[in-house]
Amino acid sequence: MKKIILWLAASFLTAPALWAQTPCPTVSSLDLSTGRDAVTSALIPFSNPDPNWIITGLTPDCAAVPGAVTLGQQARVCNNWSLGAGSARWISFLNAGTYATSSTVPDLTYGFTATRSFRVCEEDAFLFSFDFANDNFCTNITVDGIPIFPPQTPSTNPSNYTTFTPVSATLVLGPGVHNISVTVYNYPVQSFSNPHGFILIGGVSSLGANTSLIAPDAPDKCECIRYDCSDTCYWKVDGNNIIGGRNKFGTVSTDDVEIITDNTDRGIFTNKGLFGWNTMAPTAYLHVNCAGHNEQGLSDIRFEKLEKGRGNILVIDKEGYVYDSKVPLERYVEEMEAIRNENRELRKELQGLKEKMDILLNQAGNNVELKSSYLEQNYPNPFEATTAIAYNVVSYKRQANIIIVDARGAEIVNHAIHNTGKGLLTVDTGKMRSSGIYTYSLVIDGIVVDTKKMTLVR
Repeated sequence: MKKIILWLAASFLTAPALWAQTPCPTVSSLDLSTGRDAVTSALIPFSNPDPNWIITGLTPDCAAVPGAVTLGQQARVCNNWSLGAGSARWISFLNAGTYATSSTVPDLTYGFTATRSFRVCEEDAFLFSFDFANDNFCTNITVDGIPIFPPQTPSTNPSNYTTFTPVSATLVLGPGVHNISVTVYNYPVQSFSNPHGFILIGGVSSLGANTSLIAPDAPDKCECIRYDCSDTCYWKVDGNNIIGGRNKFGTVSTDDVEIITDNTDRGIFTNKGLFGWNTMAPTAYLHVNCAGHNEQGLSDIRFEKLEKGRGNILVIDKEGYVYDSKVPLERYVEEMEAIRNENRELRKELQGLKEKMDILLNQAGNNVELKSSYLEQNYPNPFEATTAIAYNVVSYKRQANIIIVDARGAEIVNHAIHNTGKGLLTVDTGKMRSSGIYTYSLVIDGIVVDTKKMTLVR
């Protein structure tokens, strides 16, 4: 498994397949020689443009010299001045490489700067080592603006272009495009055709012999890839530092990409495209394990300032998988409102039924109590003078009475009962004028509970 340590903050975005560009061929050293094709190692013919060195600076007087190139154009290979015939050639800002002035001029009147770009795939320490000669004096050799050569003083000494000066410097460079620039001034003499240019033989190499330089024949659009990287490798994501402005990271191998901070596994991109966070064994394209990372008991997944939208309702099963319910939110709201309305109607119906049940239960309870009240058969029966009627009244709300009527229904006796429980009523026959059958009843709260008959004999 390839372990990736995020040295600086990086953003993970859903994008087309990573590393869609051509991998960059890399080398451990690069030839920067002037007048020499870095790809074929062939010398460039005289008066032809050097494909690698570009004129990036011209003083006004140099720009006015007949035959001078304009800024941004390639430097020209000019006739050699005794040095570098077999391995490199002189370059200048014009084909001839020499020109004359009408009079002697100040030191910094005629000058030009030529720049050579090269590309680096990964941060490394690099050695710049080359032989250098110029006419007439060099004020700067820099790499990305950093001087690697001490300025020369103006001189009319002709040995400037007959003797090489060795240059050696070490710099640490990061991934991206870098530039080596050389600034050379002439010291023209009145009415004399004076050479003006420089020659550089050598180049740049990785101090550790790493293949961290992009080869000269690499396409303009390619991606830096390391196949020989072990588990000790890591990527540094530091702004927009990938060639072409494409900050992508990943692997072209079949390895998973593990995400580590503070020497602890945090997540993983599997070679099947599954992304796990707080789990190293994801089972979905996005698998987040929320256990153990929120002491406050809050959710470990947070969305902030979400925009309002429409769509289907998401559901989560007991395993935590999220699904599209295929139920639009609007339909769900309508169905829930219909259910709420139906529930309101049901509650009304249930309340009505409850009230009716309360009435029925109350009546049933009363009936039970009424049925528990009763009359005994009078004694003696038949009777001549008096007779006794035993009774039992369990309860009453308003009144309880024993009523005696004759055969025609005329009321003879209406005795009020004032206490619940068992009692005895003695009936005097004084109000009963003739022999016959009489009826007596127990009436509680207007309801006849029990009725019996008795016989009077005179």
